[in-house]
Amino acid sequence: MAGGDSSSQCSSTSDKTFKAGWWRRLLGKHEKTSSSSSSTQVASSLSNPASPCKPSNHHAVHMVNVWTVRQRKDYDACICHSEKDLTYALDLVSYLEGQTEAFRCFLQLRDSEAGGSIPTEICNALTNSHCWVLLITQDFIEDRWCNYQMQQAIAEAPMSNGRIIPFIKDLEHEQCPRELRFMYKVWASSVKDEGFHRIKTALLTYFEEARRAIAMSSAASSGPGLEKQREK
Repeated sequence: MAGGDSSSQCSSTSDKTFKAGWWRRLLGKHEKTSSSSSSTQVASSLSNPASPCKPSNHHAVHMVNVWTVRQRKDYDACICHSEKDLTYALDLVSYLEGQTEAFRCFLQLRDSEAGGSIPTEICNALTNSHCWVLLITQDFIEDRWCNYQMQQAIAEAPMSNGRIIPFIKDLEHEQCPRELRFMYKVWASSVKDEGFHRIKTALLTYFEEARRAIAMSSAASSGPGLEKQREK
């Protein structure tokens, strides 16, 4: 963002702040209650043997619970989208938060601090989220704030490792941003929930791989200590 755009940025920031407040009132049923409901659902999922968050007694001593991994950040997924795609983004968030895993989603117009700097809010959301779901549409491509979010996400995790999840809707492969061409992508389906389920699967895959990496690191670091105990 060039320095000459400061006045237009201030105007844009004020406009965004006003819209954020308006959307918060419109989306009142989603506010704050999602945090408490998520905690309740997570507690339920942890007691459910079928839940991927439930640790198994048959696993190694250094088994790491998926929920323990998720707790390392405030949000499981930051949903990046254009304003014109808000309804679709809301449907995605509702789906993810309503699953057994009770995914914690960050939605800018719902969860940003009122009056905060937009670039700061975006950076904080990316930093405090495990994964970043980019809802790539033509409107996303043409929106400068969406492009800013995408570039910040790439800067945070240039090799991605599953953290960046491009969700492509109504675009051909060659229309995708060049920065995302060689990343794993999720394609929206004509049946909305099918595309949403693919996002859920991508998130679960990321957390499972993160859990395994942490468990292996923990086992490796404590291995010599266990050997010494055996020798004694």
